[in-house]
Amino acid sequence: MAFEVLLYPSASKKLEKMDNSLRERYLKALGKLEREDARFRHLKQGLPYFVDEIGGGRVVFEEDKTKKTRSVLFVGNHDEYQEWYSSV
Repeated sequence: MAFEVLLYPSASKKLEKMDNSLRERYLKALGKLEREDARFRHLKQGLPYFVDEIGGGRVVFEEDKTKKTRSVLFVGNHDEYQEWYSSV
């Protein structure tokens, strides 16, 4: 059974503001989050977040294996990711 991908409002707004070609790249990456066999790295030891790298961008999400959901907290380029990461 595949994971359901959910977007936090901040991630959804960020996707809406992207140009079409960039949005398509991120949406393709979000499709990868549905797969159970996909592997991702932990954001930081002790935090429940995972990161997927898309070229120069990042997708950060949390996973709930009991509910089979992956909730996307952040999407954006590397500079935006560094700023977001420092706030965690």
